[in-house]
Amino acid sequence: MISLLYGACIVSWQTLRAHKVRTLLTCLSLAIAVLALVIVDAASQIASTAVVAEARLSQGLPETWLLTFPAGSGVEAKAQRAKSLAQAILGPSNGSAVLIAEASARLNGTGVTVIAVKGDLRSIRPYRLVSGGWLVASATPNYSPELVLNKPAASLLGGGAPHLTLPGSALVISARNIGVVDDLGSTPTIYLNLDDVLLWSGLLPDRWSLNILGHASSERPGEAAVALKEASSVSELEADPPVRIDGLGPTADALATVRLTFLLVAAVALLVGTLGILNIGLVSLHERVEEIALRRATGALALQIGLSVVMESVLTALVAALGACVLAWVAVPLVAPALFSNLSLAASLDFPYQTAIVGIAVAGAAGFAGGIIPAARATRIQIANVMRA
Repeated sequence: MISLLYGACIVSWQTLRAHKVRTLLTCLSLAIAVLALVIVDAASQIASTAVVAEARLSQGLPETWLLTFPAGSGVEAKAQRAKSLAQAILGPSNGSAVLIAEASARLNGTGVTVIAVKGDLRSIRPYRLVSGGWLVASATPNYSPELVLNKPAASLLGGGAPHLTLPGSALVISARNIGVVDDLGSTPTIYLNLDDVLLWSGLLPDRWSLNILGHASSERPGEAAVALKEASSVSELEADPPVRIDGLGPTADALATVRLTFLLVAAVALLVGTLGILNIGLVSLHERVEEIALRRATGALALQIGLSVVMESVLTALVAALGACVLAWVAVPLVAPALFSNLSLAASLDFPYQTAIVGIAVAGAAGFAGGIIPAARATRIQIANVMRA
C-alpha cells in the first residue's frame, strides 16, 4: 500500500507540474480560504490581547470592584480603616485594596487631575512605567511630596520643576517628579501618596471624591465585593453597594462572538474552495480521458488511477494551505501594530500556530473531498469506449 501511495504521489506531482496554470488557479482559491481562516483567528486573538490590555489599565484587573462614598469631615479616617480591613481580608488570597482620593488641582499654574492613593494602585491597574519609578509608601509623610505623572502631564510639565497647588489649600508645594507612567489617559494626571495630601491639607475638603478599589483573584468571583461591603459596614461608612468596574467578562464574550462569526465566514470560504477543487477536478478528468485510458492499457490498476487523481487534489490543497500560512506568518507581525495601537501594552504577540495546523489539516481534507468524485469516475473509464471514440 505504501508503494502505491508513493507512486500515486510521484504521478500526481508530475501532472501538477505539467499543468502549472490550472494548478495555480486551484491553489489560489483554496489559499484564500485558509488565509482567511488563519488571519481571522490571529486578528481575534490580537484584538482580544489589545482590548484586555487597555481594560486592565483604565479599569482594573478581572474581579475589580469599586466602593464609592461621599467626602466630608472625618470621612477619610473611616475610609482608611475600611481600606485596611479590606486589605486584611483580600491580602491572604493575593487580592488587594487601594484607597483613592481624586480632585482637580493646579500643576505649574495649569489645571490637572490629581489622584492621591494609599496602597499599591499598580497591583490593580498595572500602569506601564515609561521612566523613573512608582510611588513608595513611607512611614512618615513627605514635606516635599513625590509625584508620578502620566504622559500628557509629563508633556505639559516639560523639564521644569513641579509646583503643586492642592485643592482646598492656597499653599504651593514644591514637589519631586519621580516617574512617568502610561495610563492611556488623555487628561494630564498626577499621582501622589494620600498621606502627603493629608499632611498639607489636614482633612480632605468636599471637593475630593473618595473611593476604594478592591481586587480579588479570578478564581474567587465576588470576594472583593463582599470584602468591601463588610469593611464599609464595620467602619460605619455610608457608601453605595460595591460595583464591578473591570468589564472584562462582557468584553471577552463580545470578542468571542465576533470571532465565531468571522470563523464561520472563513469556513464558508473554505467550502467554496472545496467546491472549486471538485469543479476543476471534473474538468481536468474530462480532458485527461485518453491519458488515463492509455495508462490503463499499459497495466495501471484502477486503484492506482484513483489514488493519483485524489493525490492531485490533496497535494494542491496542502501546497495552497502551506503558502497561505507562510504568508499569514509574515504579514501578521507587520500589519498588527498598525491596526492595534495598544498592542504594545500586551506582554507578547503569538502567531496562532494551532489554527494554522488546523487550517492545513482541513485543507488536506477539503482536497480529499474535492478529489474523491473525480477519482471514482476515473476508475470507471473503459479503454474500449475511449478507443472507439
